[in-house]
Amino acid sequence: MFLIDTSIDQVFRNVRAEVLDWSEGGQRPVEETQLTGDVFYLNKSDFTNELEEIDLIISNSQKEKYQYSILTIEKILNRYPDNSKAQDLKGKLLGRLKSYDDAIKFYNSLIELNGQKDYYYRELGYVYNKSGDKSKALENITKAIDIDPKNDFNFFRRAEFFK
Repeated sequence: MFLIDTSIDQVFRNVRAEVLDWSEGGQRPVEETQLTGDVFYLNKSDFTNELEEIDLIISNSQKEKYQYSILTIEKILNRYPDNSKAQDLKGKLLGRLKSYDDAIKFYNSLIELNGQKDYYYRELGYVYNKSGDKSKALENITKAIDIDPKNDFNFFRRAEFFK
């Protein structure tokens, strides 16, 4: 049926009402962008697929996709600020984008919020190393080893200084 003079807002309200009725109130469509042309989600998502895709982008050094990945992670963190996987990926991307000061601030805030984890110090050391501050890099990687001496990757990162 074609309804004349129906706005996009009204269409969304109708769809929302149908989904709520059909799911007996169990599924509520959540607008991501207040209908500005971007997507909205009918199902609650933990963004696992998106985060795995961004992890692959970083692993494969697809630099042309880094900026888009940051934007996606920002959306995820706005919705779920405690998502540790998104936090980790954001820090990595900031380092890969050579936003060293931003990456350092970000990892320091994660340490302050989430406690001392070897991963944060290892990545912080990586960022300092890339920025050229070898002494701070070594200090942070050594801190990562002190926190988790069983993690071989921490030793691998420190060994990079002696190549």
